Amino acid sequence: MNGIDISFWQRNNYKYLIDKYAKDFVIARATFDFGVDQFCDPIYQYAKSKGKNLGVYFFPLTESSDPETSADWCVEQVKGYIGNTVFFLDWERTNGTDVSKIWWALRWLKRFEEKSGVKPNIYMNTSTVREFNWSEVSVNDNGLWLADYGPNDGYDHGVPDIPY
Repeated sequence: MNGIDISFWQRNNYKYLIDKYAKDFVIARATFDFGVDQFCDPIYQYAKSKGKNLGVYFFPLTESSDPETSADWCVEQVKGYIGNTVFFLDWERTNGTDVSKIWWALRWLKRFEEKSGVKPNIYMNTSTVREFNWSEVSVNDNGLWLADYGPNDGYDHGVPDIPY
């Protein structure tokens, strides 16, 4: 599948980007910490009108709260999308990448599922997936969306090697 993730940062040209690059799917940012991305719903609705597969992602800051409070708040923000989309926890260096933060992510994923009835996925880049042992998240059967940009030469370079 070919698609894009998109947020506030592409607010001025999201329709163009969806039309040009989102052949199959669009994943829009729903939240950043405890703020709602005001362009999530316009992006989501435009992509929906174009018949795209839909997803939304959440970008929490681990220093702001415990994972359960964050997940509960995120579920409240996307109640109208439940049953119509795929959900992702966006995990990057700014979330915190020491070993304790892996447990934060796992607790967030479990709580989101408990509150929404939907098992969320996790989104990270190849260096983050290789730098730490994510096997506990893997064992919990949360899907992984792996950002691996590789060479931009238009060819499929396959799935990167993941250590677990």
